[in-house]
Amino acid sequence: MPENAKKTYKYPRTDKRRESERRYKEKAYKRIPLDVRLEDYELIRQAAEVEGIGVNTWIKAAITDRLGANTPEDPADKKESGE
Repeated sequence: MPENAKKTYKYPRTDKRRESERRYKEKAYKRIPLDVRLEDYELIRQAAEVEGIGVNTWIKAAITDRLGANTPEDPADKKESGE
């Protein structure tokens, strides 16, 4: 979903629902403030645009890719591949 697209909800978003969503996010998520140089931001924005996604989504995908590349190898993977 594009970053600036509005979500559509099946049911109206009441104050009670908004409060419930806020409490869930508070428990399940951690905000990470991120400062980047303007030149770097422009490169990130352009890369995201090429992929047709928002900057936030692009940054999250980059983090996921990097974390996946740095996870310890599972010894079981080596046994299955015959190494």
